[in-house]
Formats: sequence, C-alpha cells, structure tokens
Amino acid sequence: MRDHPSSVVGYDPNTGKFVWLKNRGGKAIAGAEAGTKHSRGYIEINVLGRRWLAHRLAWFMVYGHEPEGQIDHINGVRSDNRIANLRDVDASDNQSNRHGPAAHNSCGYLGVEALPSGAFAARVTKRGQRTYLGTFAAPDEAHGAYLAARAQ
Repeated sequence: MRDHPSSVVGYDPNTGKFVWLKNRGGKAIAGAEAGTKHSRGYIEINVLGRRWLAHRLAWFMVYGHEPEGQIDHINGVRSDNRIANLRDVDASDNQSNRHGPAAHNSCGYLGVEALPSGAFAARVTKRGQRTYLGTFAAPDEAHGAYLAARAQ
C-alpha cells in the first residue's frame, strides 16, 4: 500500500501552509515550508512521487478524498490554501467566480466586450447560459451592469 501524503507533509487548515515532516533533501527540510509557486500563482508540492497543486492536496488531507470538480479559491488568491477559502465546484461555478478579465479581453473589464462600433456590450454567463445585458457607451457602465447581474 502506498504511503499517505500526511506521512511526508503537514497541513495547517487555518493558514493553508504545508510543512515538511521529514528531511527529503534539497530545500525539503523537516519544518520548512513545502511547495513552490507555479507560474500561474498556484503552489505545487511534490509528495511521494506525485506533483500536487496545494489546493487539491489540502482538500485531500482534510476530507480524505480528492475533490469531485475544480477547487475554487473563493477570494481569488491562488496561493491562499486555507480550507475556509476552498470549495469544490463545477467548471461553470469556478468561472463565475473570476476576479479579472480573460487575457484576450481588450477593454480590461470582466463581462464586457468592446464592439467594432466603439460601444461596449455586457454579458453574463451562468451554467452555459449566456445572457446579453445591453450595450453601453463606456466600459465602466457595461461592467456595472455585469456586476449587478452577477450579484443576483
């Protein structure tokens, strides 16, 4: 039977931090914080020959099983792995909790699209249903409509 990750790393659900329980060579020294920051802001930890994203490992260590869906960082901070900040959601719910626009968004506002006419369209998507909210003269007005619809 394969060892459990808790035999190698400890997890504090109140801080979201992992520490090495045993010396493993290199920077993996007993008592040192485990994990390195991934290029996308997530923490990665190599435990027992498997690379874990720290938020998924936290879920596994607290609940005893891997999450069924995606792990959403409620506050949007990808390195904040406190268990109170994590929730197991489907892809749609995870996308709806975005805190910033996609990289290809040219106007810089979440839920807003710049139109060729110079106006700005606001849309909100929930569970695959895309709802048009209107066309606005300024991107901040369209973003306000998006935020109001998202709050509902």
